[in-house]
Amino acid sequence: MSGRPGDTARREAAAQASLATLTRRGDVECVNLAFVDEPPAAGLLPERHALNLDAPGVSGVSGARKPLITEMLDVLAAEAARRGIPRIGVVNGDIVVTPAAIDRVVDIGGPAAAFSRTDVGEGAPEALMLYGIDMFVFDLSFWQRDRGRFRPYLLGEAVWDNVYASLVVCGGGALLNRERLILHERHPSASRNSPFEPYVHLLAARDRSYFTLWCTYVARAEALRARDGSMAEEYALQRVVFHTPGLGDRALDVGRAAWWRAKRMLGA
Repeated sequence: MSGRPGDTARREAAAQASLATLTRRGDVECVNLAFVDEPPAAGLLPERHALNLDAPGVSGVSGARKPLITEMLDVLAAEAARRGIPRIGVVNGDIVVTPAAIDRVVDIGGPAAAFSRTDVGEGAPEALMLYGIDMFVFDLSFWQRDRGRFRPYLLGEAVWDNVYASLVVCGGGALLNRERLILHERHPSASRNSPFEPYVHLLAARDRSYFTLWCTYVARAEALRARDGSMAEEYALQRVVFHTPGLGDRALDVGRAAWWRAKRMLGA
């Protein structure tokens, strides 16, 4: 939870209530991750004060204190390994997680899953989102093995969810975006004029091959949906599009990232 007042607090309280319900069902064990020096916050979930890294610290610029997704998952992985829990996951703080989402994790039986949200509220029809990926689940063994592929993006910033979704599907997981599994109440979007954009752009340059796979998939998925293609067709499309980039593509990504870093250092 962010600890912010008003509608944000209300949405986050509803999200925590959904996770508390899943905990009572015995399906999951949930914690609210917080920074080590962050004051306690009221909420329905126990807090785990274990995060040391934040956006200003890793980027070198001033701004909101946002956590790194990799550190969040590392903390959860360490706790899961200690307690013998086979899976870990992260979900944005204003997302209501339905029991069906947890059931689907078990049903698909894959090493990882990325969940697109369903937007609700404001008097508009519910809408399954192709772009809004707000929950990730990993087998602990998958995260321990492939963790080096996932770069330290910032929670609440752009790009990371699309790149992580590509990595998940390339690694044999599933992108679940045609089912009502996680819910998000519509609200005005925050400005995208983030001070952390240069940091995110550097990571995105390094991950360009994976982001390109995402863009290719989205274009073809939009065409499939325009002709009322089935959910099975879309999941088959994922298997066609998402393949781990070759050594040549990854080498080009390294070069692009070096060029971007040099450009920033020269102030271009």
